[in-house]
Amino acid sequence: MRKSNYQLAPGSMIGGRYRIVRSLGQGGMASVYLAQDLDLGDYVALKLMHDELTEDPEFIKRFATEARAAASLDNPNIVSVLDYGQDGKTRYIVQEYVEGRTLKELIQEHVNGVASL
Repeated sequence: MRKSNYQLAPGSMIGGRYRIVRSLGQGGMASVYLAQDLDLGDYVALKLMHDELTEDPEFIKRFATEARAAASLDNPNIVSVLDYGQDGKTRYIVQEYVEGRTLKELIQEHVNGVASL
């Protein structure tokens, strides 16, 4: 699956209340940004479906299913889904933002599952 090359600029608005701060990364279906919820003042992880997928009903359905499934989970070890919506053709999921290292960074710090000395 081709990843979107389009990046939202800091300050861009989504959903009338989420202001983009910076990119956090991207995957096969979506790009993830650090954003500020201007209504509450909180920083959130804003997952935006890639533009090229917004015309595909199957991907739209999968994205919505992901949002509903994640929102139904309640565990202190899983980030919460705070919102799901659409801004024009852009579909998004808003999750709590947890600052820290990525899984990739943690793996790189360990060799064969043992911390480097």
